[in-house]
Amino acid sequence: MYLMLVIVVWILFAYRFIDWSQWKKQYPTVLYFIAINLTYNMLYFNHTLWAFRGITAEWLNHSIINLAFTYFITLPWL
Repeated sequence: MYLMLVIVVWILFAYRFIDWSQWKKQYPTVLYFIAINLTYNMLYFNHTLWAFRGITAEWLNHSIINLAFTYFITLPWL
């Protein structure tokens, strides 16, 4: 539940405060960061430095939380 709340708040902030007329300049950088992050997570899947664990639900494991942060929170709002 907490992860969903964070994602919704970040999307609302992005909708409100980001200058969307400049997205074409940043799009290659966003794709680069997403590709590198996913490659890193595939290569070091069993050798992570830390692992996220969901508090509210059992199905929230490290992979799902990391994908949510990659696609919704950290990278696309450069």
